[in-house]
Amino acid sequence: MVPEPIRPNFVDFLCKLGITHCDNLHHVLNAIVLQFIPAPPQKSEDCQQEIYQRAHRCLKMFIESFPLYVLLKLISRSLHRKPAFRNFIANPLLAACRKNFPNIQYCDPERFHSYVCNMVSLVHGIGDERLAESLWTVIMERVFY
Repeated sequence: MVPEPIRPNFVDFLCKLGITHCDNLHHVLNAIVLQFIPAPPQKSEDCQQEIYQRAHRCLKMFIESFPLYVLLKLISRSLHRKPAFRNFIANPLLAACRKNFPNIQYCDPERFHSYVCNMVSLVHGIGDERLAESLWTVIMERVFY
């Protein structure tokens, strides 16, 4: 557990690490999305909202840095292959959202509600319409199936 006084700086460090070192992208996105579920020992509402805001800020940073991903991918791959730039951020983000989505049958209703509310907030904050549609699909799949 990272001490509270340095947590914001640590979170920023993780975001920048995931952006600049693409090999860590899956791990960092997974850790961020996992913050959509409230921690078992209930924290104060203000503290929990701060955690949610920090997670949303990090995801926004990833999505806004998409052109940097394209540049890094161009540098790291040969130009002879056909790269799939669009899915560079979308696939790991969708995988993290699916993996951490709580099971409606076995999860505490408050935790499930918090996760879904954070997913909806994420969808509304994304500028990419196709990515937002894919995230809605994840929500609908997990809620209704």
